[in-house]
Amino acid sequence: MTAGPVTIAITNWNGAAFLEDCLDAALAVRGEVREVLVVDNASTDDSVDRIRRRGAAVRLVQMGRNDGPCPARNRGLAGAATRWVLQLDSDVILRPDVLERLWAETAEGVGSLLKDRVSDVGEFAAAVRRVAGGGSALDPAIVQ
Repeated sequence: MTAGPVTIAITNWNGAAFLEDCLDAALAVRGEVREVLVVDNASTDDSVDRIRRRGAAVRLVQMGRNDGPCPARNRGLAGAATRWVLQLDSDVILRPDVLERLWAETAEGVGSLLKDRVSDVGEFAAAVRRVAGGGSALDPAIVQ
């Protein structure tokens, strides 16, 4: 089951040590990934150069200053080209089948944090409560 194309939005701040592995994994995700977007939170390491070397495979959005992860994540949501967004930090390594597993959990009603980005906050909070009541948002089978 798929619900449509996905943007993988990665929030990064001085994550050069992890970024290459994170991007390699994001680019290897199976399924309908329309774009990999990295929001760089005013890094002072060579993260931006590493992202730029990926060329058209990765879209870079640079924050003017580091106001913390939430504004960067919101920028990723606002800038995503798709209705569905998988957000993560640059130290996360996704498995290639992450979308297949998340779609399957959503279809089975297991309770997943995969939510349509246009859903209202109340629906999202209800999903989080379902996960907290019996599931795991960070299932090691989904995220390494």
